[in-house]
Amino acid sequence: MEDEFFKDEMNDGELELLRYSKQFEGYGYKVLPNLILNRKTEGTNQIDMVILTTKGIFVIEYKGINARVYGDEFHKNWTIIYGSGQKEKLRNPIKQNENHIKTINNIITNINVFCPVYNVVIFPNNTKLERINTTSPVINLNQLQWLIGKYGDVNYDMDKVYSILIDKNMKSKEERLEHLNYVKSFGSTNYTKSFKPYYRGSSKINNKDIVGILAVIFVCFLFIFNVINNLTLNNSGNNGVIPDNNNNPGNNGVIPNNNTTNNYKAKYINGTPLINIGSTKEQAKTTLGIADEIGKYSPDTWRYNGAFIYFNGEVVKGWQDDTFGTLKAALPKAIANAAP
Repeated sequence: MEDEFFKDEMNDGELELLRYSKQFEGYGYKVLPNLILNRKTEGTNQIDMVILTTKGIFVIEYKGINARVYGDEFHKNWTIIYGSGQKEKLRNPIKQNENHIKTINNIITNINVFCPVYNVVIFPNNTKLERINTTSPVINLNQLQWLIGKYGDVNYDMDKVYSILIDKNMKSKEERLEHLNYVKSFGSTNYTKSFKPYYRGSSKINNKDIVGILAVIFVCFLFIFNVINNLTLNNSGNNGVIPDNNNNPGNNGVIPNNNTTNNYKAKYINGTPLINIGSTKEQAKTTLGIADEIGKYSPDTWRYNGAFIYFNGEVVKGWQDDTFGTLKAALPKAIANAAP
């Protein structure tokens, strides 16, 4: 194919990224722009660029925005301010690129290749990155060579990965056009490059839909049960206090009702949170139990359900709770999320 990366689909900014990145081919690296790959389930992801290097795989999300940018890794949207003072929201590009990385990881693990896959967000050189609070790199284009050079070499079959990504890249013009039209329908900045096709005339509910519905019902049931349970305690004659069966004086055998419920394995003692900034890993483990995953996303990250705790060595430096409040009962009431 004369143009296997469909450069005619790329905008001026993406073409500038491609021209800049061509220099890496002189180091034996492989540059793959404008990939559209099928997800593990249904739908597709469009990836601005993948660079295969001796340091690992760099998955790049490019934002051709000439403005001031303010963003936090844990915020749903970032803020961009143009020279005129006009403000717009930008969907968090770090989170957006995480979907692309999941697709890449799924493809390479299926061919038994294991290597670092880096999440990189790039803006044009004249974009001012004012206050960017992230662990993943957010840089201007002219910093890319410096960034790649920071990492150490790793061993993996680069040619094998290159071949599979070329093979998996969507080649049908019609399918690519369907994806691109869907993306454009969201506007120029606040959009996703992920696409799930809609099949007209189909009302069939698949197994995933049923599981999702049952999960929602189960969560609602737990919520209602906890509310009723708390109301019962509050309205009881002993005001939430359990007397000591041995009738000992003092407060022995008395448990105060602090109107808290335990999510996951978290505990709450007399209204005092058990985890805070500076808590140790041992305190986190005692409070929440063994994490579902440790170090999968970064060496100092523990995952519980959809929630994350971040460490700096042996102490807590921040966390991100999920929509179910998995960590809520173990954290300070005033802080829903604490960015590291």
